[in-house]
Amino acid sequence: MKLSIFSAAAGAAMVGALVLTGCASGPVASPSPSASASVSASTTPVDSRGADALAEFEVAATASCDRAMAEGVVETVAAGGKLAQPEWWLLMVPKANAIDGFSAARYSSATDSAEVIYETYEFDTCYFATQFALAKEGNVDINKVMHITYDKMMRSYVAVGLQGEGGAAVTFFFVSDDGFIEKVQYPGAEVGEIAFERAIRYGALTAEEQGWFESAVAKVN
Repeated sequence: MKLSIFSAAAGAAMVGALVLTGCASGPVASPSPSASASVSASTTPVDSRGADALAEFEVAATASCDRAMAEGVVETVAAGGKLAQPEWWLLMVPKANAIDGFSAARYSSATDSAEVIYETYEFDTCYFATQFALAKEGNVDINKVMHITYDKMMRSYVAVGLQGEGGAAVTFFFVSDDGFIEKVQYPGAEVGEIAFERAIRYGALTAEEQGWFESAVAKVN
């Protein structure tokens, strides 16, 4: 898989980027998310979703990023035809668990190797939260760079980001009943086809994932 799969709308017009720095103070965000030890989402009931899809999705995206940064998150990436066989793991730990200031890494099963991640927009749990926050900070009309609807049949939010000459980048975000992004799908060329999918798990890394994260940081040092 190409590196372009590592942003939720890689070709979309980006308002800005959150940065995970390698300094001793850990991840620095601009604007800073309001992560806390326990994050809750004020969510619209599933049966009522879609009345104001943009506002609903902003709440879910922001809450998901806050939770990822507060509790940690693992995003596994798999090709559409092999959803049970992830090819990549994207790992994020809370600031308190950072190593030498590094808080995130990716692991490839194909090469059995890991490397640090510097930018949170590579995580689908944080990409759009970043765009919403920076658009507000820069007084940018978010509707000029993305369009959000809700698909009641798929029970997912559909994000369409501008992609310049390449057209539109479409992504499906599945939000849990309690308001957090739990799965993301990227459509393929054919109707109904899934090019690849990310499954999202919040919380601490497993022992194996912690080993990958530590090996990624060790390479930098």
